[in-house]
Amino acid sequence: MEIYMRFLLITILLLTFNLLSADRMHDLSDRFWNKGERYRMQYKYSDAITAYKQGARFEKKSSNLRVERFFNFVIKIGDMYYKMENIKKTQYYYKLGLKVANKFSQKNLKMHANIKLGFVFFKQEKYSKSVLLYKESFKIARQLGLSDRMIFIQNRLGYIYKLQKKYKAALKIYKQTLLLLKGDLNKGNRAIVFSNIGTTYFYLRKYYGSIYYHKKSLKINKDLKRNIDISVDLSNLAIVNIR
Repeated sequence: MEIYMRFLLITILLLTFNLLSADRMHDLSDRFWNKGERYRMQYKYSDAITAYKQGARFEKKSSNLRVERFFNFVIKIGDMYYKMENIKKTQYYYKLGLKVANKFSQKNLKMHANIKLGFVFFKQEKYSKSVLLYKESFKIARQLGLSDRMIFIQNRLGYIYKLQKKYKAALKIYKQTLLLLKGDLNKGNRAIVFSNIGTTYFYLRKYYGSIYYHKKSLKINKDLKRNIDISVDLSNLAIVNIR
């Protein structure tokens, strides 16, 4: 009985120590996260990277790793390198974020990392790689029922198809997005898609369709009093009417 009680006491002490140690690591991790965020908002990207890296180290040392927090550190480091125009390191940390997401089977995080990587490939004009990543992200977003992410990804895909002059593919994507927008209360999202469809119809030389959708976008932007977007819509309509 005495041996059992000693064993139980040691076990409790070890568990308590591990919990306190984890809390301590989490506390340090959070402090460096906040420090990194302050540097980021001050445009001190190099200092932010140092803080995020230190925070990631403390998070990794914890006996109770917070996967999403660790993932966010990695992605933020990539974001800072992107701000500093270091594409190679940006890509490295986004890929590292993807590895973290896959290791812990976190679909939402995987989607986020794919979107980030897709954007990097887009900026490098590696459109095929970008499209593959966005399509994979869209599948995950659909599985998770994240309509806002689905709309965002579809708009990105449509834009890439337009750059590739795959106008029919772009139009298909945008019209699919309209279906997703049926339950979306954000009228601004609808205006963006209408404008995109109008532009795509213009490239397809279907000018009546282009005018129709640009007018739909214009109406929403007038209702929302979005002056910059109103100017864009009027400019688009002027270009179509000249043709």
